[in-house]
Amino acid sequence: MEIGVMHGGRLEDYEQAAKRPRDELADFSANINPLAPPKSVVDAIAMSIKRVQDYPDPLSRRLRRAFSERYAVSVKSVFAANGASEVIDLFLRIVRPRRVLILEPAFSEYAHAAKRNGIETVSVPLLPDFSLPREMIERTLEKGDVMILTTPHNPSGRFYSREEMSFIYDAISSEQAYAIVDEAFIDFVENGEARSSLTLPRVNSRVMIVRSLTKMYGIAGLRLGFGIASEERVAEILRMRDGWSVNVVAEAAGVAALRDGEFAEQTRNWLRMERAYCMERLQQMPGLRAHPSEANFLLVDGSAVELDVAKWQERLTQHGLFVRECTSYGTFDKGVFRMAILQRDKNKRLLDALAQELERN
Repeated sequence: MEIGVMHGGRLEDYEQAAKRPRDELADFSANINPLAPPKSVVDAIAMSIKRVQDYPDPLSRRLRRAFSERYAVSVKSVFAANGASEVIDLFLRIVRPRRVLILEPAFSEYAHAAKRNGIETVSVPLLPDFSLPREMIERTLEKGDVMILTTPHNPSGRFYSREEMSFIYDAISSEQAYAIVDEAFIDFVENGEARSSLTLPRVNSRVMIVRSLTKMYGIAGLRLGFGIASEERVAEILRMRDGWSVNVVAEAAGVAALRDGEFAEQTRNWLRMERAYCMERLQQMPGLRAHPSEANFLLVDGSAVELDVAKWQERLTQHGLFVRECTSYGTFDKGVFRMAILQRDKNKRLLDALAQELERN
């Protein structure tokens, strides 16, 4: 059966293609913290197994309180969901816009969520350096539209400044539109909380901020995300949503993760060094362009040296290595790929393979 969203992390497919067991694969296609999950989360999951006979709390109160304590937001302004995708879906179902404007390239789930809800999508291309196309946004945005953007941006890793985000909020306020701001990767950003849209005063009923524990804490299989909006908007969503979308295991893991800020800090310290190593190696390869990133992944453009990522991936597959080929974003050619930052030995294997591929060309 075909799925509607193209994404990385398709480990069942990778196992079959490489003819290797999962623990012999190096998956650079999904941006999951390779140091995760931390012991705190593993222990919480183990303990929660005793509660699987119980129905989960449909309001996820323990989880929301933990989020409130970690990020200093009102409990009434946050709700938990079955991944960030459900947060986006719920906001679109509540607002019911005629159009969704997507700043692209972007995660394909945004367009898929709009399609599920029968909403027209409008593509607004980012500038070549992935900065905001301000004039086009002002020309295109209309009353009642929902604009979706992600920061740090996926797939480039660019983090938008407070001034850039203020421009977005001014635009939606002026046009009486709405915004979904996906901060799924913000835990990887240095001083990310101080730079988050959560700290901006104009976050109101017209804005939904999306958070995820999947990437930092390595719990993609449990599906856990959060929506942060005005108390009135959150109350509206809680009244209309399906119950029990967050199970007891996910709730226990989420509470433990939210209380383990030390693990996130340790990850950022590791990431700072490992990302610098990968960038240095990439910059030493003539003709490649690695975009600056504040996230746990890098976007690499080999078009100038005629890199064909799909053909390269065929050779990588033989060695159990998988990158995120980017043509499915609709804005990149065949020479662009995204790589998650993994442990040093795996990063070295991939970068050595890339150097060999460039020599082949």
